Amino acid sequence: GILREHFLKLSDCFMPEAQPAPSLPAAPTRPPVRKALTVGINYYTLVAGHGQLAGCINDSETMVGILRDTFGFQENEICRLRDDRSSMMPTKANILASLRWLTAGAQPGDELFFHYSGHGGQQQDTDGDEESGKDSTLIPCDFQSAGMIVDDELYEHVVEPLPKGVRMWVMMDCCHSGTALDLPFKVVVGPDGRSMSISRTRVRRGAPPESKAEVLMISGCKDNQTSADVAGMGAAKSAGAMTTAFRHCINQSISCEDLLLKMRDFLRRNRYAQVPQMSSEQYVQLDAPFAAYVAQPHNSRDLPAPAPPPRGASPAPRPMQAQSPPPHAATSPLPPGSPMMTAAAAPASPARRNRRDRRLAPCA
Repeated sequence: GILREHFLKLSDCFMPEAQPAPSLPAAPTRPPVRKALTVGINYYTLVAGHGQLAGCINDSETMVGILRDTFGFQENEICRLRDDRSSMMPTKANILASLRWLTAGAQPGDELFFHYSGHGGQQQDTDGDEESGKDSTLIPCDFQSAGMIVDDELYEHVVEPLPKGVRMWVMMDCCHSGTALDLPFKVVVGPDGRSMSISRTRVRRGAPPESKAEVLMISGCKDNQTSADVAGMGAAKSAGAMTTAFRHCINQSISCEDLLLKMRDFLRRNRYAQVPQMSSEQYVQLDAPFAAYVAQPHNSRDLPAPAPPPRGASPAPRPMQAQSPPPHAATSPLPPGSPMMTAAAAPASPARRNRRDRRLAPCA
C-alpha cells in the first residue's frame, strides 16, 4: 500500500465557526455618522383595557437615556416617534420613512440604533419563508387603516440597505418578536442556562443576498410568546419588562453573552415567562462588548475598539450630524382641546399583554 502523510496546513481555517479573513469595507467618503430611531406606541386611539398600553412611551424615554449615557449618542442624532405628540406620530408611513432616514446613505463606520416598543403580532406567511408558517409584525398606531409592518418588509428597510462596515443595534420590546427581523444567526442557550451556541437558520426563500453589515438584535421574547408591561419598578411609571431588564443590566463593558444571560435571569427571578432572544446578521462574537460591538476576525489579535465615552462625558465632535426626517401629516389621537399628554402623565391602563404589577428585583 501507499502511505500518505497528511500535515496540518496552518494557513487554513480549522475552527468550525471561523471564516476566512474578510475583505476590508469600501473606504467611506465622509466622516462616520450616528443615527438612532426610537418608537413608543401606547395606542391612545384604542379603549383602555382593549389594546391600549401604558409603558411604551416611557420605554422610549428610557432608551433615549441609555443611548446618551451608555452608547454615547447626542440628542440631535436621535429621532423619536410617539403617539402622544401630533408632530411625532408613529403611523406606518412615518415609521417606514424614519427607517429610510436611518439607513439612507449608510457608509462604513456609521453606527445606527433602532428601538421599538409597542404591540407585536403575527399573520399568515404568504411566501413560504417562515418555518412556523407565520410572519412577525409590528403594529403602528394607525394599523386599523394602514395595516401592519411585516418582518420581510422590516428586513428590507432596516438591514438590506446596509453595506459592510456599518454597525446597527436593534431592540424589539413587543410580542412575537424572536425573529422580527429574520436575521440568520441565533444565539441558543443550553439546558444548563449558561452554555451557548450559534445556530443558523435556513436561507429565506427568494431573498436577496444577506447584508454584510453587523446587525445585532435583542428581542423581548420568543416568536410564540408575549412581552409584558409592568408597573412599579421603584418608580411611578409603567414600562416594558424587557426594556426594564435591559436598563438594569446594560453597561459599557458587558459582553453580549453576559447581557443576554443577565436579562433572562432578571426576568426569571421576577417571575416573567418571556425569554429574551439575541440574533444577528453575521456570526455574533459573544465575548465582545454589546455597547461597543466590533466583530474581530478569528485570526486577529488586535486590541478591541475603545469603549464609548463614560457617563456624563460628551462624545467627540462629529463633522456630520444626523437630521431627523420631517414626519408625514398625521392626526393627533387626542380629542380636540385636550392638553398634550407626556410620558409622565400617561393614563394608568391595564398592563401590556401580561399584567405584572409589582416591584422588580435588581439585576444580579
